[in-house]
Amino acid sequence: MGLAINSRDTNNIRSEAISEVNTTRSDIASIKRSIQDINEQIDKKRSSIDTVLRNSRTLDSAETLKLLKEREKLNHLNQTSEELQRKLLPDRPVSSAASLSTQERREIKGLYNSGLYTQRQLAEQYGVTQSAVSQSIRSNDD
Repeated sequence: MGLAINSRDTNNIRSEAISEVNTTRSDIASIKRSIQDINEQIDKKRSSIDTVLRNSRTLDSAETLKLLKEREKLNHLNQTSEELQRKLLPDRPVSSAASLSTQERREIKGLYNSGLYTQRQLAEQYGVTQSAVSQSIRSNDD
């Protein structure tokens, strides 16, 4: 005797599974940082290719075509990355420092002190104001 599942049951199961996934602000910030890092690498590689194409007068047509195709792949990767970000990351309203947990303030402080991110970048990643990030950095939550 087989188990029959109709499409309504499948949709209910899918909805329940999605509702049980509890994404934290830290999770979202981490995803945003990863996407930002990927996009920066794509931009660096694309810029490098453009520089070679502009400055090299000795490239043959096969080398030029290869570089142009590589640049097109990078453009496609960048578009895919932007689409993923739109699909994966909910738009959350910007909120104040009061809504940041102690753990989030510690994360922000550590990330800022790493020198890899500006206050503005961290504010965007965590969905808070730049002022909230500044307050987190100055706080004594350690």
